[in-house]
Amino acid sequence: MKLVLLLVLAALMPPTYAGRARPRLPLIRELVRKTPWQNIAAGGAAAGTVIVAGKVGNGVENGLRTVARESPDTFASCVTPLRLPFQVAFCILIGSGVVLIVRLCFRRNKR
Repeated sequence: MKLVLLLVLAALMPPTYAGRARPRLPLIRELVRKTPWQNIAAGGAAAGTVIVAGKVGNGVENGLRTVARESPDTFASCVTPLRLPFQVAFCILIGSGVVLIVRLCFRRNKR
């Protein structure tokens, strides 16, 4: 698995790496030796997570479209709880941004 992922990485790499032209085969061997398997596994896990999230998102989207078409009242009651976490996260983001800006202004005024 490690070799397959590194071969894909090497195929996507430009022929000049770090400012010098090198053949790709020694570069692949060097990457295989120097890259720990934990980094390769983490990259595979991240890619798998993104792919699964996309598939789950598509399924949820198709289900919500069906509910919206067949029963708009039920759709409204389904979407309202889904919005709440995003609204809370947005409020926390805006609040922390305001706090940081205010702290920065007070620091500049003290100098």
